[in-house]
Amino acid sequence: MKTVLLGIALILFGFNLTYVSVQASWAVIDVIGLCISFIGFIVSLVGGLGRDK
Repeated sequence: MKTVLLGIALILFGFNLTYVSVQASWAVIDVIGLCISFIGFIVSLVGGLGRDK
């Protein structure tokens, strides 16, 4: 459950970082924000599909 919440937090942070970087015209940070969002999506999937102890 904790990994799912971590993934959701990463997705939200990535979206927020992407939004801010687009508004400020920071091209490099835009790519980093998108990568963080995709990493958060993968972490959420792994945490949701993983077996609980």
